[in-house]
Amino acid sequence: MKRVMALLMLLHAAGFVYAGSSDADQSRAEAAIEAFSGQLKASLVAAMSSAGPVAAIEVCRDRAPAIAAEVSAGHGLTVSRVTDRARNPNNAASTWQAEVLAEWATQQAAGVDLAQVEYFAATPAGGFRYMKPIVVQSVCLACHGGTVSPEVRDALARSYPDDSATGYAAGDLRGAFVVEQ
Repeated sequence: MKRVMALLMLLHAAGFVYAGSSDADQSRAEAAIEAFSGQLKASLVAAMSSAGPVAAIEVCRDRAPAIAAEVSAGHGLTVSRVTDRARNPNNAASTWQAEVLAEWATQQAAGVDLAQVEYFAATPAGGFRYMKPIVVQSVCLACHGGTVSPEVRDALARSYPDDSATGYAAGDLRGAFVVEQ
């Protein structure tokens, strides 16, 4: 019990739990991520089912930013995806986001289920920041796994010459959905 309390105090101090946060703000952030991740997943599943993983690369490259913009406008927030191993340089984590990702990686290595973690903190300007982990699913391995097909490798090289988003295994921390206000 003392270890749990110490962990909760550490997480609170690090901004992973914020006592002054608004439940309404956190609910808005969660709803925005649900909309973004749901639309993105549906688009990826449709592309994979109809045309395979090369088509899914096109969805991530072309459709994902449009979905993020649509959801951002619809929720009055800024919604995005970030990672510490970027395929698209526009999705590279900022300093504070990389710190959260590093903490989650440490927690996952210690046995914490990433489905149970999130980050929410108020900002000095009166807004907030929210992050929810993206965990690699089996279907993701066609484009993000340790071994990808030659056609996927070629498509990735054409679209993302500096890609560093392969080599994952199912269950790995891939990055995060981010909401900011």
